[in-house]
Amino acid sequence: MASDHGTMSMSTLENNNLPVEGGALNRGTPTSFLNLPSKLRNIIYELVIVRRKPIDWVFFDLHFKWPTRLTPGLLTPNKVIHAEARALLYGKNRWEYDLPTPDQLVSFFDKIGSTNIDYIRYFRIPFPQFHRDIVGRVTLDDGSYGMRWNLRIDDGYVGILANLQTRCTNLSTLETSFHTTAKMEDIFAKVDLKVAAEALKLGNLHFRAISCLKEILVEADEKDPSDPLRQEMKALGWTIRAPDLGDEDWVDGSSSFGVR
Repeated sequence: MASDHGTMSMSTLENNNLPVEGGALNRGTPTSFLNLPSKLRNIIYELVIVRRKPIDWVFFDLHFKWPTRLTPGLLTPNKVIHAEARALLYGKNRWEYDLPTPDQLVSFFDKIGSTNIDYIRYFRIPFPQFHRDIVGRVTLDDGSYGMRWNLRIDDGYVGILANLQTRCTNLSTLETSFHTTAKMEDIFAKVDLKVAAEALKLGNLHFRAISCLKEILVEADEKDPSDPLRQEMKALGWTIRAPDLGDEDWVDGSSSFGVR
């Protein structure tokens, strides 16, 4: 089998004396994929159905294209292979809903089914979305007037988190996308720091309602560690990390994503 990691042959397995469930690999004995050790099968599965970058379900659904080096057709030939491979397809890949609506997320969940939803551990979503509302005006130090703003969390965003809470019962990591984080930081910079801090606390409250969640990652550019907003995020237990600017190409493919 050829891959980015080199070529793997039966002679290689024999030379390394790898154990096989149900017996050894004897030369001349017919051997199938399912005779290989489960750990080795998992390595092979990961080479062909686990992607380094997140999988954008909306992109796939609209354009009927699979990412390069992803081979979901592996799920179809055999019931045992199907069961083993789909656990890694849904459990090891990072799923991305960059600008979804609650209805789109429900559609995605309905397509893949409850068993596959249970495998999902990682979702990449927009940074908490807030709207800036004028609530009055204030007198500035120079005697002029300015607007007093409040931040209101987007109802659709709350709906997305509610769907993740009720249906992704094994979700362990949420990550916010880079450009949505940058957009909201621009909005926060235009309001009082106390208002921005309260908005972050509200977003965190909705995140933490997902009781199985263990990690919140915020993809953002590098800033002075003493930046007040970043300090507020860290105080909430969020981990800030630099974006991975690399990407993978997309190629035409047929839809087998909803295979259950």
